[in-house]
Amino acid sequence: MVAFNVLVVVKAAIRAVHGPEAAAALLGYYTAIEMRNFGESLDTIVDTEDWESVRRASLQAMAAWLAQQAKQLGLARYRQTGRSTRTPAVKRSHDPGRTHFSVARTLQQRKAKAS
Repeated sequence: MVAFNVLVVVKAAIRAVHGPEAAAALLGYYTAIEMRNFGESLDTIVDTEDWESVRRASLQAMAAWLAQQAKQLGLARYRQTGRSTRTPAVKRSHDPGRTHFSVARTLQQRKAKAS
């Protein structure tokens, strides 16, 4: 639930800076993985006392900071890729001169001859 809320805030910041098309083109899966990895790194590097300035930040200051971070974000890393066109199946040709034979029947005949 927390990850979803953070993802919504990140997309809102990107939408505010880069426009709605950029936010719509983001793939949430890779963005969520990046946030998880970044969050784990912050937990190991930053002490609890260092978060105090973030806790005391006003809503306007946090929004300005998020907008600044969104400007520096390389969006190409998180964009969805378009679907490619499907390659058509190879059309099989039928040779009327060759008749169909059952592989199972041929194997059964060989087995009967060997016995």
